Amino acid sequence: EGGFSVAFWRRMEAVHALSVIRSKAEAGEAEAQCELGRRYDKGEVVPKDYAEAVKWYRISAEKGYAEAQYNLGMAYLTGKSVTLDFVEGPRWIRKAADQGFAEAQQSIGEYYELGYWGNAKDYAEAMKWYRKSADQGYALAEDSIGLMFEIGEGIAQNSAEAVRWYRKSADQGNAFAEFHLGRMLESGKGVTRDTNEALRWYRKAADQGNAAAEVILGNSYWIGKNVPKNSAEAARWLLKAAADQMPSWDFSVSAEVALGTMYENGDGVVKDLAKAAKWYSDAANSYLSGSSEAQKSNVEALKWYRKAADLGNSESQNELGDIYANGNGVSKDNSEA
Repeated sequence: EGGFSVAFWRRMEAVHALSVIRSKAEAGEAEAQCELGRRYDKGEVVPKDYAEAVKWYRISAEKGYAEAQYNLGMAYLTGKSVTLDFVEGPRWIRKAADQGFAEAQQSIGEYYELGYWGNAKDYAEAMKWYRKSADQGYALAEDSIGLMFEIGEGIAQNSAEAVRWYRKSADQGNAFAEFHLGRMLESGKGVTRDTNEALRWYRKAADQGNAAAEVILGNSYWIGKNVPKNSAEAARWLLKAAADQMPSWDFSVSAEVALGTMYENGDGVVKDLAKAAKWYSDAANSYLSGSSEAQKSNVEALKWYRKAADLGNSESQNELGDIYANGNGVSKDNSEA
């Protein structure tokens, strides 16, 4: 075609499509207005422009278009080109949910389950909204229902029912559900224990960047749990988990200690004592900043700061000095400080 690349013609088609959407939006079509807002929101064909996105979402939302109402509500909850507003945000999301928009129904369920934005926790109300969303096949809502059954949150605990909902969601490719289903299969909760099948689901979740699954795969390869021991593969998954931001304290500290040990010993990675010290220091920080008393441990923090300090990490040396000087979990010792 005149020497132009396929990419060029695709770009031209995208520009033309945007022109059609803009014309319809300017003519007052609510769906096109919402789509134009989304293009600015995501930077598709046009440069990202959150102010322009919110402008078009608002125009569409005020005409009653549910997706635009949801997107406008989320803009208020994230402060994206508007002032953070935890009244206005949920108000718009509720409008979308009341029209049957599945993503908004899931969000309303979360607000009631977790008590967000001033709502009192109400598990029955949360389940009601999750079910409305799940009835439309929304995978995240199916996963949320699975969690409520697994934990027994406002409903009779039922592991088999949890597995059923996790599987429905996982079969749609939801990474959270893939991870949760892997957990249930590994433990045999609500389902026949099957470690091979558990690993298959963990890998599916990890391949989508689920950091919890990446940590489990990494630790499994490191100690040879349910798979042949492979330190290089362990390091690959643990480093990927760190890059993908680990989801909770227990996963973080587990990976940090493992990576510190690997770099110190050259196990699966090129030996690098500076990197080892950095990971040990991170583990110590995790023990100091745990979100619950069960997680916090000055003794463990001291242990890993000392490991890092012995490897020359200056931050850890300073932290050790502060711990001894202030007597945080140890006897005050100015000479040690």
